[in-house]
Amino acid sequence: MTRTTKTRLTVEIQHVGRGGVLAIASARVWISGVEIAVNGLEVRRGLDGKLTIDAPGVAHGGKVLPAIELPPELERAIGREITALL
Repeated sequence: MTRTTKTRLTVEIQHVGRGGVLAIASARVWISGVEIAVNGLEVRRGLDGKLTIDAPGVAHGGKVLPAIELPPELERAIGREITALL
């Protein structure tokens, strides 16, 4: 049996430009009709000049852990969409 998954992705950004944060982004992903929203993605320029996109974090035991972990394929897709908007 094979299954077809319908996936859709939209991204919105708000330009900030202070404290090292270039923009704050939100992504919405629809997978088989289920919507997943990721808000508070921070877009920064790394020391190497490349853009970095960090998921929001939560403090836990003296560390900051990502509030959400995405599969690498979805991380890359969101990153490409955000980069295209900047």
